Amino acid sequence: MFLFVFFILLHISSIYSSIQIIKVRENINVTIICDFNKIKSKLLINSYSSSLSSLNTLIDNNLYENIILWYKDDIHVIGVNSISNDPKKYIINQLNINTYQLTIINVHLESSGLYKCQNFTAKEENRFQLNVIVPPTRLRLISSIKMPITDGTTVIFNCTSERVYPNPIFEWYKNGELIQRSIGNQTSSTFFSSSSILTLLLTPADHNHMLRCRVSNEASIHETNVDIKLDVLC
Repeated sequence: MFLFVFFILLHISSIYSSIQIIKVRENINVTIICDFNKIKSKLLINSYSSSLSSLNTLIDNNLYENIILWYKDDIHVIGVNSISNDPKKYIINQLNINTYQLTIINVHLESSGLYKCQNFTAKEENRFQLNVIVPPTRLRLISSIKMPITDGTTVIFNCTSERVYPNPIFEWYKNGELIQRSIGNQTSSTFFSSSSILTLLLTPADHNHMLRCRVSNEASIHETNVDIKLDVLC
């Protein structure tokens, strides 16, 4: 019987190894519920309820002396038990002996990350992946050669969105016709920027045509474009 109980203790942590995914837009408060009572619920489902009664009592007693640590990205400690290290960003409440609540205030793109509540005493944890989605903003379109250019010149165009998540789709249009479509290159995981490159061999036939870069992702509500007028010398 002891071996059976010991086996369950070894595998309690695996019950909570999954990550809950939370996807939201910016400028709202996000509340995460960390419920350690699920440990007992999982165990009581087992048909060996009589053999688990002592284990359940042991868990109940230990919960009164829990030390709950809150992390972001496994590096930053944002609170202990119901005490927040940064009350302007995070509010932590203990709802009952088993349940804690973290509220992330006014989330923004940089709030994205892996949040974890860890029962240091019982060596258990709950993990939550927060993904804050943001439509493309601050578009820039630059060319490798300044206009006007001479006939037969190859020009590289770079279109960048400085702040966007998830990684967007870039569409290039010349004079209203789609000429290239691709997923962006994530140029910076810190600043969430993404870009796309288009290479064109320009001729006088392209003179006065409009080159447009359109950027979109699942957070997009309106079209986001940036244009440049082609100026090719005869």
